[in-house]
Amino acid sequence: MRNTAPQLAVPPPGRGFGWVDLLVVVGLVGLLWTALRFGQGMLVHFDADAMPALDSSPTAIPYYAGRTMLRMWIAFGCSLVFAVAVGYLAAKYRTARALILPALDYNAKTRKVFVPGDEDSGTDPPPQTTPAP
Repeated sequence: MRNTAPQLAVPPPGRGFGWVDLLVVVGLVGLLWTALRFGQGMLVHFDADAMPALDSSPTAIPYYAGRTMLRMWIAFGCSLVFAVAVGYLAAKYRTARALILPALDYNAKTRKVFVPGDEDSGTDPPPQTTPAP
């Protein structure tokens, strides 16, 4: 069949390595380097008796912020893997669904943080004792 509208024809995509590809590779290498740089001290054994000194200079703030962001991305990745795995199991298997859905419902309805003396925590505050006159 002959194409009667050549202006609508889509040219085949180029197969070469362009500047956008180079930009993506440089970005990925930079991201990998950043993750390795911020994560270099994360596998150190924690010992409360031999804690390293905390550098409170303003030049250390980006490093600490980067480590915090790395920990947040690691937690997000774990949460995403867990959510997809639980969703897959609940969608695929009837027995898993019968266990997972009530557990998630209960988990959504209960409070996770216990605050002593909070009226919503289900416990009464400790009695106030006043000294005798």
